[in-house]
Amino acid sequence: MGRSKGQILPLILFALSIGGIMLVVMFNVTQKVTDKTISSNAADAAAYSGGVWAARQLNYMAYTNRAMIANHVATGHLIAYVSWTRYVESTTSNISTISRAVPGLNAVMAALEEFSGIVRETAEYSAEVMLPTIDTVNDLYALSQYQAQIDLNPTRVESIMQAVIEAHDPVLRFNDTSTLNNSSGSDYKPLIDAAIASYRAKLLGATEILSPGEDGGEISDMVELSYAGSDKWLNNRKWSQTLVPGLYKLKKKGETRHELGSELSHWEASDSLKFGQWTPKGWSWSTIGWGRADSAEFHENYQGISSYARKRAAPDEELYIDVVALATKFDDETVSRKRMGIDSKGTVISGYGKARIYFAKPVTGFSSGTPQYSNLYNPFWKVKLVDPWL
Repeated sequence: MGRSKGQILPLILFALSIGGIMLVVMFNVTQKVTDKTISSNAADAAAYSGGVWAARQLNYMAYTNRAMIANHVATGHLIAYVSWTRYVESTTSNISTISRAVPGLNAVMAALEEFSGIVRETAEYSAEVMLPTIDTVNDLYALSQYQAQIDLNPTRVESIMQAVIEAHDPVLRFNDTSTLNNSSGSDYKPLIDAAIASYRAKLLGATEILSPGEDGGEISDMVELSYAGSDKWLNNRKWSQTLVPGLYKLKKKGETRHELGSELSHWEASDSLKFGQWTPKGWSWSTIGWGRADSAEFHENYQGISSYARKRAAPDEELYIDVVALATKFDDETVSRKRMGIDSKGTVISGYGKARIYFAKPVTGFSSGTPQYSNLYNPFWKVKLVDPWL
């Protein structure tokens, strides 16, 4: 019997055809999985980056608020110090006048009077330099908060997010929900549209900038809270001493008064030392020394805090912002499909991510373990990725 030649060739061709088809299918599936992964990673990265950008603006406002308050309180300390140095100089001068007839004591008191005069002049010179400087620095902080508020605008935040998505794949579209029409993701389009509208509204309404006269005294309260351990120095510079029980006393008074209005701020301090002598009509007091100082004396238009940023929501209302990012492209926009001419029939590849901007006081590093509501006085704004569908 003769051997037939070429009978295996159709089988080989068939096997090669099947293999080629399988290779194309596997390549297509792999490419689709890769594109899906890139889209998902791009959406997560964009949402997180947008959240970080917004949190930085909120933290910047908190830092600058704290800085302006600290600078303003420093002015109060300086005014109180000027008043105290004037009181010391006045006291030593009057005692020196009385002690001129006492040998030896006269020279000591004259030296103390001269030294207290130098200290007083140094304090006054410092106030003349520092008050305009503090006012200028706080004005710059206040102006920079306007820029931070602009950078919190949805348009600015979304430009950051879009740049991140395009860095992953230039073909990807950012938050273009119209690409979901007539696709398997069309059912999710209303939810995504609502999420986008929600975070845009929250970014726009998260903060407000206002002057101290428009806030119901909130920033004044924050200034007083910042006295902390210095409250005794600012508001209670007083003491008393009995020299002879029932006959003679010394009484020291001292306080600092603060007004924070809509246009100008004012610090005023006073100190005095009085000598008391008991008489049949009661205690008779005479002033030994006194001092007084106010901010207008060194800078007529001192403002301290001309404006500041605060959370628009109520102080006891928690604020968080969920930033979402949708990254989409059509299947026929992938490199492999363009080159191989494969019809995608309008299939959409998408990724969806959500990042939450929230306020959280650190667990450690603070004396009080009590929680805080979100605010713009402490830079505790953070960001985390969350489930996009919750």
